[in-house]
Amino acid sequence: MSIFNALHKSAFADFLVGVAQGGCRPAENSPDCPYKEFVEFTERSGGQMQTVIFHQAGSPIFENYARGRYALNAAAVGRIIDYLNEVDRWTRVIWLGPYVEIRDDFRDIERTLKAGVRIRPSEIELFAVLDNELRRTHAAASGTSEFVGFFDLVVLKPDSLLIDGCLVYQDSGHFSACGEEVVGRELGPALRLRLVESGS
Repeated sequence: MSIFNALHKSAFADFLVGVAQGGCRPAENSPDCPYKEFVEFTERSGGQMQTVIFHQAGSPIFENYARGRYALNAAAVGRIIDYLNEVDRWTRVIWLGPYVEIRDDFRDIERTLKAGVRIRPSEIELFAVLDNELRRTHAAASGTSEFVGFFDLVVLKPDSLLIDGCLVYQDSGHFSACGEEVVGRELGPALRLRLVESGS
């Protein structure tokens, strides 16, 4: 929900609705998740939705991310693209690529401060590589959904963890409330411009 909240706080659109459920990802196609129903909803909407912006965390797109393996899970990516292309039959779909996830535990604030309040350059590089791999894989696949890299829209640097007194992340994979505002200030206008330039 971090991206939805960031876009909402940036006044990205006059009407913005988020569809999210914890632990749900289209690659896994769990019957407990609303993906089939969402396709049916877009079909019934009769083209009234202007754009669907899909976003999910990057770590599940890696194979065994928790164990330090960073190879792209091509099968999972293929299932995501297939799903987005299905939705794209009824409305324009943008896959907004993942943002950097950090591996710090902010519950130990003393340790965080001692280590320096920074995003590790290796983490930025890792997710920049993932961004490029997803772009390449998406471009090679058939279909009409579009991929827009998060890195094309928002600049994240090592010192982006603390901006104007705001600790941008609340944990390893979610922005804080003020972080959503900070990211939204850059993301909202940049994404809106990209949609206009590419024909929304």
